[in-house]
Amino acid sequence: ATLQLIEAGAVDAGAALAEATLRRPGLEPVARARLLLGRAYARVGIDRVLAVEDYEAVTALVPPDSIEAAKAALGLGTLLPPAQGRVVLERALRLYERLDVRIGQANTHRSLALTLLRTGDLDAAGDAAAEAVRLQRLDGHRAGLIEALDAMATVAHQHRDHDAAASLWHEALQLAREQGSKRLASLCYAGLGAIAAEQGQLPEAEAWALQATELQRAVGWRDLLASSLGVLGHLRMMRGRLAEARSALVESLDLAARIGLHRISRDEGVLAVVEARDGRLGEARRHVARVRDAMHGARTPWRVDVLVLEAEVALHCGERALARERMGDAWALANEIGLQSRFPPDLAERLERESDLAWIVDL
Repeated sequence: ATLQLIEAGAVDAGAALAEATLRRPGLEPVARARLLLGRAYARVGIDRVLAVEDYEAVTALVPPDSIEAAKAALGLGTLLPPAQGRVVLERALRLYERLDVRIGQANTHRSLALTLLRTGDLDAAGDAAAEAVRLQRLDGHRAGLIEALDAMATVAHQHRDHDAAASLWHEALQLAREQGSKRLASLCYAGLGAIAAEQGQLPEAEAWALQATELQRAVGWRDLLASSLGVLGHLRMMRGRLAEARSALVESLDLAARIGLHRISRDEGVLAVVEARDGRLGEARRHVARVRDAMHGARTPWRVDVLVLEAEVALHCGERALARERMGDAWALANEIGLQSRFPPDLAERLERESDLAWIVDL
């Protein structure tokens, strides 16, 4: 009943039902573990720190080779920092394979794909997402297939393969509408909005992003809402509406901080550019410093984006040498992790020969 409430969009009600049931005396360990799994699933979108605590509590209640232990490892691995998460997810996958639970394997491949993406291993992420889709098609679990298609589309999008990403998100969106899932539909809206933005279709992109945020507010998935608000803020910045952009980005960052979401540094980088374009250079520098600390040493697609944003802030601050250096760093990292298609092929030459770097703003 907890899971049904969550999937119907009543996340808080689902968490409350699990909470109330857990207070009943005399619960068997397995029953308690299953209720904790349900509450943890709800808490992922409400408070990730508490969700981690629930998943860890499950592992103390059940045998290490049980289905409940596998589910706890899957949930926990999704929430941990990428390097730790990868280890836990690979353990979950091995356990699901020993238990011969195909849907668990598919869900773990999907989470592993997104985690690998955060480490910058795009090829491995693509393989994991493709395996998740393959297994979900075999199993016929529609919600799982939608999430697997979303993961595969996300990897394609990072490769800037817009046609493949759009096709996957449209397929997932059709399935989500047939299923009546607002949460799953919102994933597709957010992805299609990102593609439209990169193709210069800003009004259409903002419409997609607004649909995503409205659905996420309705269902109560605060982690998804934080991410979509970041996209909306970026789009409004691109359209020159700086006050509206600032409002969306500040809400995104505040919400992320409250629920323990730590993958939001790119949004703070966008906020730094908003402040720089608005002439608030001190605020822009403060945000850049925070982003640099948070993403130090990262080799991910989001780090590439942040370096470009840092270059623009440096340009607004009159620091041309620093802007050139940051763009060079972005180009080098993009080549290292296979994302050079994000930039003009002559970018390195332009950085060397051109003194006017105003074109950085268009990137």
